[in-house]
Amino acid sequence: PHYDLAIDMAGNRLNLTVTPVFENLFDSYRNATASSIQEFSAGDKVIGYIRLWALSRSTADVISYQALMEDLSHCDGLILDLRSSYGYLDEIYVNSLIPNPSGNDYFGKSVVVIVDSKTSLQGAQLARKLRRLDRIVVLGAETDDGLKPELDVPYPFTQTSRGDPQFETALNRLLGTI
Repeated sequence: PHYDLAIDMAGNRLNLTVTPVFENLFDSYRNATASSIQEFSAGDKVIGYIRLWALSRSTADVISYQALMEDLSHCDGLILDLRSSYGYLDEIYVNSLIPNPSGNDYFGKSVVVIVDSKTSLQGAQLARKLRRLDRIVVLGAETDDGLKPELDVPYPFTQTSRGDPQFETALNRLLGTI
């Protein structure tokens, strides 16, 4: 079955047809995370982007995350978006971005982490661990648990412009370091 929707945004009407997908919540988050991956060129550099919608301790999620990070390993820099994230924090997520005692491969290049007031407690913990490294910068808005990013970049929900000031600042910051 499909449904016809009409969305009215400030006088602009948009008609959509949607087909619901019936799956569990973590499958939806896993698919959204995999679909979020982007790569784009900036001069002679390649920037990677991943939005971690949810983390879990399931083997499928850990394997999926490792594969996603491997897909981005050739990038010169990475934007890790933790806004509105949800879920559990496992050491595998931290180990993929910092040197670790097990000697596992990790992404050792510049990283910008974006957080906001809806970043989960676990996402904020990940950002806290990562920002200890000189090559990792946390920016965005303060999280509900009090994590203050190095660069405060507001993005109020009431903002109606097409741009994303936090993403744009992350990209500019990353390009300035790689």
